[in-house]
Amino acid sequence: MIISLVTPSLNRASWIGAALQSVVEQKDDAIEILIIDGGSTDGTHDLVRQRFPQATLIIQPDRNLYEALNRGIERARGDVVGFLNTDDRLLPGALAAVRAGFARRTDSASVCGGCLLQTWDGPTTVQEQVLNHPAPKALRAGDIISGHILLNGRFFHRPVLEALSGFDDTYPTYADRDLLGRYHLAGYQTTVLDEVIYAYGCHAASLTFSGRASPTLLAEATLMARTRLHDSPSGAARRFYRRWHGWAAGYESARLAVTGEISKAWKTGRAALATDPLWPVFFAQHLGWHVGTRHERHT
Repeated sequence: MIISLVTPSLNRASWIGAALQSVVEQKDDAIEILIIDGGSTDGTHDLVRQRFPQATLIIQPDRNLYEALNRGIERARGDVVGFLNTDDRLLPGALAAVRAGFARRTDSASVCGGCLLQTWDGPTTVQEQVLNHPAPKALRAGDIISGHILLNGRFFHRPVLEALSGFDDTYPTYADRDLLGRYHLAGYQTTVLDEVIYAYGCHAASLTFSGRASPTLLAEATLMARTRLHDSPSGAARRFYRRWHGWAAGYESARLAVTGEISKAWKTGRAALATDPLWPVFFAQHLGWHVGTRHERHT
């Protein structure tokens, strides 16, 4: 089984070396490393060519992170695909655990291990948090809507990503949750790994974990949920997206109100009513779930 690792990059020379070294240290001969670079000008290309000649470097401008990931999926030849950010690392034994997970359950569409969140202040790690509760790794509807989705701790059979048409890069910061929502609705099964296999680097320049949700991200979440809801006239998909839309609209409205933007909060809530008059009910229901599972996001 070949594992393809897709790493999107743009001017990340100061980070990418450690990420790729963590792959080399897996001592796994059946891997493919794909660097999807948007046109770096900071020496990234020379670094990759000189230190990691086994990696395939693909240089082509892209619209956003998720177009780059889709390009990597299209170019991958592995049976399994995983995603490695330039400022993150695979932990020792990660790929061995992935292989064991797929061998244990050959019908699984993906496997998911735990993740380590390392908060950095410059070169110093100032805080570490382990996310390794089994329930979020198994991927429930609520986790996709408001939990830690641990995308980089997930390794997918490549045909599954192809069947889902990859990431919808219409949503430049929310496409990962959107993909996992479609994965969930398709009924795919995930094998949960006991091991912690991936380390996220959390810092000011991080694209994954850089603090609380921004107004742009919240508005994008509401737009995505509203669009998917309109496209889901009935059944499980409609119930799922009503819940997601209610949470997204309510959370965005609440954040606007807390920051003193009462008029915007009111408009957001009223616009959501036009999509689903019962969105406050779905918001309240999911809020109860979110609070009740809080301990799972802090283990």
